[in-house]
Amino acid sequence: MASCGSGLIKRTCGVCVKLSDVGEKYPELRGVLGNFAVGELYPPQAEAIGKGALEHSFLLASGTASGKTLVAQLAAARAVLEGGKVLYLAPLRSLAMEKRDEFRELPFKTAISIGDMDSQDAWLGKFDVVIATYEKAESLLRHRP
Repeated sequence: MASCGSGLIKRTCGVCVKLSDVGEKYPELRGVLGNFAVGELYPPQAEAIGKGALEHSFLLASGTASGKTLVAQLAAARAVLEGGKVLYLAPLRSLAMEKRDEFRELPFKTAISIGDMDSQDAWLGKFDVVIATYEKAESLLRHRP
């Protein structure tokens, strides 16, 4: 058996890893796992989660439609459930709006900030998850009170 990381996944290649398996290692996520229309994880998702993507800062580089957003949503859910806030960055406005819709499927307060680069947007502080473009995030940091 090949180990994919920190004890979550110990399976041979080609064996399905179910989303419900994530709840075994991260019981705090069990309440939100039902919000995802996914039964089994793709190999890059299983490997990333097995290597700690939900526990600390993590860079996941994987192909188009390989499931990067699901890993980000699970990490975001864990962070919010632990009392944190999440800033999700997208390179384009259209992608930010798409991700906002996906994150709204979770039981957290989600906002999007992609507009005026010269505003402070203090109202964003009341949200658990904020979706922004790179430029807007830079502007928010620059105008931080």
